[in-house]
Amino acid sequence: QNAVLTVRKTGAITTLTVTNGSTVVHNGTGTITTLTLNPGCFLDLSGSKEPITITNAVLQHEGSGIIDPNGRATLSGGFTAVGCSLADLRNDFGPARTFTVA
Repeated sequence: QNAVLTVRKTGAITTLTVTNGSTVVHNGTGTITTLTLNPGCFLDLSGSKEPITITNAVLQHEGSGIIDPNGRATLSGGFTAVGCSLADLRNDFGPARTFTVA
C-alpha cells in the first residue's frame, strides 16, 4: 500500500492499473495503452520533459491525479472521471493546454 514504482526507460506499457494509494513515477518515454488510476493513486510525469502518449481514455477515480506540470503527456482518448466529478480529481497538466469536454 502507498508504494512508489519508478519507470526510467523507453518502452510500451500495455495496461497499467495503479491501486492502493500508490504512485507511478514515469521518467521514461513511450506509450501507455490503458491506464487506470484507482482512488488516491497518481501518475507522476514531473521528472522529465520527454513526451509520453496514453492511448485509451484514462479511467480516474476520486482523489486520483496525473501530475504533468511540463505538459509531457498526450492523452489521445482523454480521461474519464469514474463515479466522481472533475472537481474530485487532482490533475496538473501544466500551462497552455487544450481540453475538450464530451
